[in-house]
Amino acid sequence: MNEESPESHYRDVLLVDDEPKLLLLIGDLLRANGFDVITAPDALRAMQQLDENRVGLVILDINIAGEDGIRLMSFMKLNHPDLPVMLYTGLSHDEAQVQWMFAQGAACYVSKAVPPSDLLSAVQQILGVPKAKA
Repeated sequence: MNEESPESHYRDVLLVDDEPKLLLLIGDLLRANGFDVITAPDALRAMQQLDENRVGLVILDINIAGEDGIRLMSFMKLNHPDLPVMLYTGLSHDEAQVQWMFAQGAACYVSKAVPPSDLLSAVQQILGVPKAKA
């Protein structure tokens, strides 16, 4: 029997966002840099994807179609405690709010306003993937 090790899935990323353009753009960016990307447009599909796939990282929009992404992250962490979750948001949060998100289990907090290269760097850092040489 040929079992896959958990490490073989470290490059699999679940991207959760209700904005189709961002799912496409960020998904393409990650795929172009060697990641396998699974997408979900809402909380229900995100949980289904986690049940059906092994991933190394979740990139989660904080406000998904009016749903509470922090609550979704907490639920994910209950079922997958070692799974890193990157919170990705277009909303503005102060330092106290961001620290609270880390206390709830976030591995990283990234604003949608940052350049895509910053998001890619954060993904690579969380997953321990060496950056490509320029």
